[in-house]
Amino acid sequence: MGESSGQGTGSHYTALPLEDCCKAHEGTLYIPAKALSIVWGNDVRYWRMIHLPKEEHYLEFDHAAELVQVNWLEVVCKLEWWKMEKSFFFFFDVEGLEPKTKMTYEISWVIKFNVDAFGWHNAPVKFKVPWEDEEGRVQWWTKEQNLEQYMKKGIGKGRWLELPGGEFTVDVCGKSAPVAFGLFETETDWWKGGLVVAGAKIKPKNFN
Repeated sequence: MGESSGQGTGSHYTALPLEDCCKAHEGTLYIPAKALSIVWGNDVRYWRMIHLPKEEHYLEFDHAAELVQVNWLEVVCKLEWWKMEKSFFFFFDVEGLEPKTKMTYEISWVIKFNVDAFGWHNAPVKFKVPWEDEEGRVQWWTKEQNLEQYMKKGIGKGRWLELPGGEFTVDVCGKSAPVAFGLFETETDWWKGGLVVAGAKIKPKNFN
């Protein structure tokens, strides 16, 4: 096994508690890389945690997860909503809402590619968010995107991007089920590297 890159005892990186490392600013919740679970993320042969320079702190993140190389990309966030409401009450702003009021939140991923990024030409990434239908069955919202397009246009390498990662709806006044979302590329054998994940952003979309 390679050297550990941080949180966890095995090869996979275990997310830190969200309430310990997230922050909210101007109506947006910022979830840093250290609050994400990353397959192979605890082995420096594949991933490493890096500090971002001060000039990039405008992103509201001070570190990021940098992909060295991997052929199984799986980065997941799990939100235990009732815990988040207690820690970030000023963000959720649920005071005065009627019971069972639902709110929809949008997810975006903050990423960039290093200048030496490789392996993305035939390895489309899937952004996934599970949800329950009216009969209580778990369904998956999935969006597939070829990230190579950003490098071909010359706008991705070395520059930060915000990519839509889906949305979810919760009962903001009750004990909603945990929310999970992530980005994946597990269907090809391509080795890929040079992706830098600063974290994810969540902001309210509307009331239902």
